[in-house]
Amino acid sequence: MSVATQLGLQSLDADLLQVASERWGEWARAHPPLAAAPPLEGFHGWMRGLDFVPRNDVVCALGRLGSRAGADELPAAAVLAWALLPGAVNVARSLRHVSPTIDELVAAQLWIEVRTLPLTATHKVAANLLARVRLAVRRDLGLTTPTDRTWASASVLDPFDPAWSALPAPGREPTPERELRAVLDAATAHGVISDGDRMLLLGLAAQSRPGDCTRGRAGLVTRRAGRVLADQLHLSDRQVRRRAGRALDALAGAAAQVRSS
Repeated sequence: MSVATQLGLQSLDADLLQVASERWGEWARAHPPLAAAPPLEGFHGWMRGLDFVPRNDVVCALGRLGSRAGADELPAAAVLAWALLPGAVNVARSLRHVSPTIDELVAAQLWIEVRTLPLTATHKVAANLLARVRLAVRRDLGLTTPTDRTWASASVLDPFDPAWSALPAPGREPTPERELRAVLDAATAHGVISDGDRMLLLGLAAQSRPGDCTRGRAGLVTRRAGRVLADQLHLSDRQVRRRAGRALDALAGAAAQVRSS
């Protein structure tokens, strides 16, 4: 199953999307930001081509139409949920290792957020709505509110942001293990960390568990993993965690320099 399937929005043949297409002209007269929109077949591409402000205006218009506090139009709510599917899929993908029913949980929460969107929501509506979806799903899964520096630096993108074009299609993304090795290999090659640091971080990653993700450094540097590596390397667990922390700080510093350049 997928988030789209759980919502019944896996294709434009969905009943609510068909009704939305029929009623679009009526909505556009009441909400001018919708007037320039093409048929739903080209909606995603059109939204990606808009600047932030007009794109946010379109999301606000759909939100007011679809919210129970607004016009209470289920077809408009369906269009907004369908438009936000790329972001919802990314939320589900990031938590897939925690629950086998993650698609169902994300779909349910996305629909709740769309249908209860307050009429006062005007600032970064898509991104903030998706952030609430992620927070609520994490809470449902028993994960604590993220306070770790790694989680604090994470952000949810508006699904029409140009940055989404860099994301691989579902099912074609590299595995987390390959991504980690690629990052650490590049950091070692550029002298950001040593080969010993690389091996240490890989070893800690191999010991990480899904439930550790809210602990030290997104679950990478935990006491349990530190003790395992300490036994293997004949070091104290504190030495392992300190060395790993220095290596992660070096990686974070290098990433910040890349972003600012």
